[in-house]
Amino acid sequence: MNRRPAPSFACVVRVRDLTKTFGPPGRETIAVKNVSLAVAPGERVLLLGPSGSGKTTLLTLMAGLLAPTSGSVELFGRDVSTMHPRALQSLRAAAIGFVFQTFRLIDSLTALENVLLVLHFAGRPRAEARRRALVLLDRLGVAHLAGKRPRALSQGEKQRVAVARALANDPPLLVADEPTANLDSACGLEVARLLGEAAAEGRRSLVVTSHDERLARHADRVLRLADGLLYEEGVPRTRRRLHSTP
Repeated sequence: MNRRPAPSFACVVRVRDLTKTFGPPGRETIAVKNVSLAVAPGERVLLLGPSGSGKTTLLTLMAGLLAPTSGSVELFGRDVSTMHPRALQSLRAAAIGFVFQTFRLIDSLTALENVLLVLHFAGRPRAEARRRALVLLDRLGVAHLAGKRPRALSQGEKQRVAVARALANDPPLLVADEPTANLDSACGLEVARLLGEAAAEGRRSLVVTSHDERLARHADRVLRLADGLLYEEGVPRTRRRLHSTP
């Protein structure tokens, strides 16, 4: 796959003083608290933490899928709070590839059709879309399953198809929420390796949430979450200067 040209923006994602609460006033649950973080083009970042630490909430905020209670989110240099919802949706569809813990494949479609769907929405010509989808499935070792529906695939095969789908539009940013959680140990590490390679080869940024310490070998930077706070090297990021991040 061709390496993408160097991007013109300094940060793929930047969040400042980000807080997200759930629940009525006076009984709020703080999921993310005063987090500041920047992800550089081509950087692979791992967000480690146990269940309930705020990892998924932070990831969905960073991807513009969830509005913060306070603070700001910038995607590719654009403040998402100032964007029209349709413009934000278009940006996500074109520039972010999503990989989910539960795969989120469409059961009525084949593996090939699940990948093609993204390309069709992007307006790719039919023949070109089919070629690209098959190349991605082959690269991820599941081309022989192109005609199979998700119910006929193993957990690991489903996740490989999901990774192919995430790469379909050649996005500059990949986000993966617990992508190995439903996989056995060996398969999980293989999917993590494939995501890391896809990011490195395409000069993509990658943000992964996980509870698995072993995924650190595939990351350029490891951050930890606990009770909604973000830490690096044991120091809460909320106590560090914002411009200390890339």
